[in-house]
Amino acid sequence: GTFKDLDGWIRHRLRAYQWRQWPRIRTRLKKLRALGLPECRAWEIAFSRKGPWRTAHGPLNSALPNAYWGQQGLFALHSAHQRFHRGNPR
Repeated sequence: GTFKDLDGWIRHRLRAYQWRQWPRIRTRLKKLRALGLPECRAWEIAFSRKGPWRTAHGPLNSALPNAYWGQQGLFALHSAHQRFHRGNPR
């Protein structure tokens, strides 16, 4: 459970950081559309007045899912830990 929780926290932190990189609403709309969100959902998220940490927890999960971070090269600790222990008899 520890590695799974840590993976979740790291992705949450990365989503919040990504949100801070898009300071203007116009930029947020453009980036969210580029990620494939429907127009109405992109507007809803872009105009959110919530802070980066809170926005990263809920709305940005649909725009930046776990698969997105895997494509970007993020190393998943939980899955690596499972693969390691499956290969070693204990």
